[in-house]
Amino acid sequence: MGIISSLFGQDKYLEVDKERALDLIGEDAIVIDVRNEKQRNKVEAIFDENIHIEFKEFETRIKDLLEKKEVAKDDSYVVFCTTGAKGLKAVKILRNYGFEKSFNMKYGTNAWHANDDGCGT
Repeated sequence: MGIISSLFGQDKYLEVDKERALDLIGEDAIVIDVRNEKQRNKVEAIFDENIHIEFKEFETRIKDLLEKKEVAKDDSYVVFCTTGAKGLKAVKILRNYGFEKSFNMKYGTNAWHANDDGCGT
């Protein structure tokens, strides 16, 4: 796989729109919020997250939770942030650790405060 496709080609399989995110959550997916404290104070969480890990600590905390068996690789996960960028990076980390049913909520919390395309138009 080339650099471009490895960076961007697989993203469509890593992201879900807000409707699919709600479906996954309704099917008991675990919600992970990777926003920092400032972002969390600015915009309320859209739903009650099960896990809050600021992105800057994400990989270290996931490894720790995995070692302590507080997260399971076979569970489903929906990750969100403000714009979807850090959430996507977090999902890539999860997938690297074998969390195959982890998905980023495309456009993050911005998708909830805009039209369906997440662009605010």
